[in-house]
Amino acid sequence: MKNKENNVDINLALLTDKKSERTTFKLTIDARLSLEWLQKHFKLTIKEIFDYITWEILKKQNDIADIIKITKENPSGSNQFDPRKTYVISRATVKTLNNLSKKYKISRDELISNCIEKIKIKIKLKNESDRKKYIEASKVLSEYESYTNDVCKRLIKILEHDDLVTDVDMLECTCYDVGIAPLQEKLNELIKEK
Repeated sequence: MKNKENNVDINLALLTDKKSERTTFKLTIDARLSLEWLQKHFKLTIKEIFDYITWEILKKQNDIADIIKITKENPSGSNQFDPRKTYVISRATVKTLNNLSKKYKISRDELISNCIEKIKIKIKLKNESDRKKYIEASKVLSEYESYTNDVCKRLIKILEHDDLVTDVDMLECTCYDVGIAPLQEKLNELIKEK
């Protein structure tokens, strides 16, 4: 696949090459912290995180352009860097990062630092969006529960001493136990995760 906007060869299949290679990066402090956050968030190894970052950046043409622009515009002296650290990552990821670095005449360390930070920001924005969605769904579910309770109370009042009152009670319990409660529990878990 070719990224026409930047004329970068994007061979996503290349990233399936999982052979490991040691490489050293001098990441910004923010990038290192973001890398740790990503690792904790996804529960993946560093190698898998680097593969994921490269995959995500390469499959979106606008991301490549943005990251290259940010990397070229930010002088290396404006960021605080951690000491160099060796990582074990896939050979394909190393090759891809080296190619981008050479093609655009930018520091590989700054390129990967910016990639890491951009991915973290995107994930945090998505998490916040998802959280808002789940909170809204939880509110609607609470409204549904109130409505169901009101309907059942009205039915019981209408039927009073009829044998069908037991069926209405069963309906209310089933709605809550089978539908509302499990869904509310799942929503609450998702809200806490985000």
